[in-house]
Amino acid sequence: MKNKILIIDDEKDIVQTLKMIFSFEGYDVIGVHSAIEGLNIIKKENISSVLLDIRMPGMDGITCLPKIKELKLEIPVIMISGVATIDDAIAAIKMGAFDLLEKPLDKNRILISIRNALSIEKLYKKIHPSRKNLQKNMK
Repeated sequence: MKNKILIIDDEKDIVQTLKMIFSFEGYDVIGVHSAIEGLNIIKKENISSVLLDIRMPGMDGITCLPKIKELKLEIPVIMISGVATIDDAIAAIKMGAFDLLEKPLDKNRILISIRNALSIEKLYKKIHPSRKNLQKNMK
């Protein structure tokens, strides 16, 4: 099964560019333009990783990130922003963001980050069932 990447960014050009890059690399890609749309996709689809813009109208990425983690803790979320501050970066990492990338996005940096995120997600899926079994056996 292919990894499925969700891109949440209000800038249509960014979404289209990232969709092209990831599709070319063999990933399934879904692109949406609001946090609400992204959360709805996460509820329905088996998402492997999320790229989430920090600054968007309506619900921003900093508000959306904990909601994603609440729905599916194991999904690595890579934050992207053209105007990220140090405070944004610290807040995102404290809330569980996997990485923070600055716009303009560098293709190689994006691909390295997504590969690392997907490796973590795969490892989490292997370890998580083992942890449940271990907890059952300890009771």
